[in-house]
Amino acid sequence: MFNPGGPGGSGVAAALGFGEPLQTIVDSAGPGEEKYFDVLSWDPRGVANTTPGHGCIANPVARQIWTSQDEAIGFYLQDPEVFSNVFTRRRTFGQMCASTDDITNLNKVNGNEHIAQYMSTANVVRDMVEIIERHGEWRSKRAVSLLSCPSPCKRNASAILARTAYSPGSEKLQYAGISYGTFLGQTFASMQPHRVHRMVLDGVVDANDYARTEWLTNIQDIDRITALFASECYAAGPIRCSFHSTSPAAITSKLHKLLSAIQESPLPVLYNGVPYTITHTDITTLLFDLWYNPAFGFSVAANVLNQIAHGNGTFLASFKSGALLNPCRASFAKEYEPPAATIAILCTDAEPWKNTTAAGFQSHVDKLRSQSELFANRWSLIPLHCTSFSKIIRAKWRFEGPFGANTSYPILFLSQTLDPVTPLRNAVAATNLFPGSVVLETRGAGHCTLSMPSIAGLLAVRKYFGMGDVPANGTQYEVDTGYFGGGDVVGNGTVGRKGWEEEVREEVLEAGKKIAEAWPIWGKALR
Repeated sequence: MFNPGGPGGSGVAAALGFGEPLQTIVDSAGPGEEKYFDVLSWDPRGVANTTPGHGCIANPVARQIWTSQDEAIGFYLQDPEVFSNVFTRRRTFGQMCASTDDITNLNKVNGNEHIAQYMSTANVVRDMVEIIERHGEWRSKRAVSLLSCPSPCKRNASAILARTAYSPGSEKLQYAGISYGTFLGQTFASMQPHRVHRMVLDGVVDANDYARTEWLTNIQDIDRITALFASECYAAGPIRCSFHSTSPAAITSKLHKLLSAIQESPLPVLYNGVPYTITHTDITTLLFDLWYNPAFGFSVAANVLNQIAHGNGTFLASFKSGALLNPCRASFAKEYEPPAATIAILCTDAEPWKNTTAAGFQSHVDKLRSQSELFANRWSLIPLHCTSFSKIIRAKWRFEGPFGANTSYPILFLSQTLDPVTPLRNAVAATNLFPGSVVLETRGAGHCTLSMPSIAGLLAVRKYFGMGDVPANGTQYEVDTGYFGGGDVVGNGTVGRKGWEEEVREEVLEAGKKIAEAWPIWGKALR
């Protein structure tokens, strides 16, 4: 089973987008020890294709108007008027997300109950248990059916039937989760430790911080990725990095001067007959998204920043125009609304947020600015909806901890050396909650190790699923992609070999690159 994160990410979309390369990574441990896996994902309660879904604004035109207003205001919270506007609007939107609609029956279940009351991660764990139980039942029946044939297929029938037999009430989970999916994994492992057969958690959320609605253990390393952008740009040279300058420090200085200039005077752009203004918020939003996948994102960032420095905002205007929906399209009213599900899940998972006043929110922003001046504003907005939402809606069932347990098999926690929103230290801390678990570090940058793959790291995951091999805690793997080559292989993490192993490594790296290219946040930024 696989969860792509969020909260509120569509597992169905992820399975369609990169289920096949994920399957390539986990399939088959080696000659004579072949194992093959089905990759199963699903949309959790209230998310994407599930019914009833969770929404905040029933009217899609009104929803787009609200979103356009948000975009126009931005989130440069150093401006008192912007701060006041953002604080009030987010609280209002949270209140809207906690409401039901008698005309459209938006969010209604069981009469007048709200779907969000049943969307907590604890409920999703319960659904996962049901899925693996029903899968075990199907697996057993399927094996019996397949063995209803003439010899020689019955040669190992007794062993196959024993291996595939359904174990009512004790079926085991094999799971991979990224980002929020690691919180889901930690919650499952804490509630159902005896069911953990294999579990890989990549880009690790601090479960206790998340459950307290703090969101203070995420962006400690994101400025180091900005510094890495400057150093890699300088090393790449002016041909490969168009935002080049005389030193990494000069590149960093040029970036901050550009942002200051745009804040003072936004850049006007005409694109496809529509006027746009490029703002400080637009640039920091794009950089934040691109830092999720620097292997591809650094080159794009350099080109966009260079364009803006020369008065050309075409790319960012095209990016902004891509967020607009066509109200004439028949499916317009059914557009997936990720923020709605995100708000419902994170607000019902956590304790009511304590920073309910403007002064409390300012204190929260200040704490984050001590971690990242550039990206604190963006990150501070995540729990703000909960100030109003949590006063109205509370989960019927919420896992209150403690997080941690002795699982029936060790968990693999994965992390990049530099992750913009789930730093390596979170993975290290999680091993203290789950005895016997280990951290594997990929020496790259980006959100989750899949954003910048390592052949050796991916093979370690394959051997863990296929053979149960658990590497030593703290094992490090070099990455096999570069920063300013569009993600091309540079080979610094591998040594050339011949035969089957070489083919496997090429296959695994190609699968890893496909996932990186289909990475949800990166895809959003590219569009």
